[in-house]
Amino acid sequence: MRKTLLVVDDDLNFLSTIREYLNSRGYETTTVSSPVMALDLFKKTGFHVVLLDQKMPDLDGTVLARKLKEIDDTTKIIILTAYPDVNKAVKLIKEGVIADYLTKPIELADLENTLSHVFNEIKLEIMERVAARGRKLVITTQPTEYLKEVFEFVQIASKVRSPVMLTGETGTGKSYIAGLIHKMSGRANFVHVNCAAIPESIFEAELFGVEKGAFTGAITKRGMFELADGGTLFLDEIAEMPLPIQAKLLDAVERLKIRRVGGEREIPVDVRLIVATNQPVTELIKKGKFREDLYFRLNVLHFHVKPLRERTGDIEILAYAFLKEFFGKEIYLKRKTIQAMKAYTWPGNIRELKNLIEKSYILSTHTGHSVDEIIFSELTNRGKTTVIERKMEEEKVLPIAELEKRAILHALSVYKGNKSQAAKALGISLSTLKRKLKTYNI
Repeated sequence: MRKTLLVVDDDLNFLSTIREYLNSRGYETTTVSSPVMALDLFKKTGFHVVLLDQKMPDLDGTVLARKLKEIDDTTKIIILTAYPDVNKAVKLIKEGVIADYLTKPIELADLENTLSHVFNEIKLEIMERVAARGRKLVITTQPTEYLKEVFEFVQIASKVRSPVMLTGETGTGKSYIAGLIHKMSGRANFVHVNCAAIPESIFEAELFGVEKGAFTGAITKRGMFELADGGTLFLDEIAEMPLPIQAKLLDAVERLKIRRVGGEREIPVDVRLIVATNQPVTELIKKGKFREDLYFRLNVLHFHVKPLRERTGDIEILAYAFLKEFFGKEIYLKRKTIQAMKAYTWPGNIRELKNLIEKSYILSTHTGHSVDEIIFSELTNRGKTTVIERKMEEEKVLPIAELEKRAILHALSVYKGNKSQAAKALGISLSTLKRKLKTYNI
């Protein structure tokens, strides 16, 4: 876990000394002498811990602490003061404004003990937040063995910086798992890149950035690697990355350095890489469409996310989780509805399940039909127009976008989720189908 610190004090000599000491102890330390500058920097960057002087010109440390907590209440703040006021400090701790306070002149051993304690608290809180997200899926039953496997993998992957490769069909939850790994790792920001949505002509610039003057009209721009510095870069649909860019990606992963388009200097980056694909990469390697050396470098930690039809035990748990998300309360389904859900093949996987629950929420609040009726009717009439939909269609003309979305869903259902066959049947290219799947959140 990275340990980012912001130290705010108007004593420049103190800042210089503390920065040198903390950096030597493995902390990533930033120092500023102005509370106003500290506030602006915090809004842009964010830090795990802030050490700030209680008495400063322009803005009192206590006031600054409250402002920082309003921006990010997960940040831990430690007050540094030459004017100890135990009662005031205790009150601030009880209010959750500060985590602790230290009296100046500071004993470095006391500072290190305090920081060690605070960062242990941060790590535990991160783990609890991830566990809480996991518990959201468990409403009426305990996690299935497969869900336990997922969370065990997340815990292992979050403790190291090695690349992770997630494979599985579209809609199985690869992005969700990537997000969990990131959150539990304690790294800074999470940058999600959909490789299938980036035109080949600008791929390098998007990934590695551009220097001013690199081409006509070019301005200096940071790429995704720089934006993810200190955090996690999630490359979704990695198999769609052009071969020339794959070579540059391999170099960046190996050396943790990138060079902007048109740039001369190498820029070091601290990036944890997670990639995902719904395609069989080994087959693409045989066809010369994916670099074998890049595959081996990215496939350090691998997890294959099973399609929903192969883990029907998860369907009820996920359905109840989504019902609670949309309705804001626990909604229970009849046994025949659960059985129909388990019997359905779910070509769109978890994404399709969530869309169905969302649809049941919308229709139940506008038609008077129960959630059970809507879900059961939908599942037993997939590919047909349901009674409820016909009633609504009689009252209004459907937009072209809705008709297109239904045609895509029907094609995917007919061809059991095979996008290549579905695209051919629809008379569109595979890349166009993938773009529309993202557009319609299918």
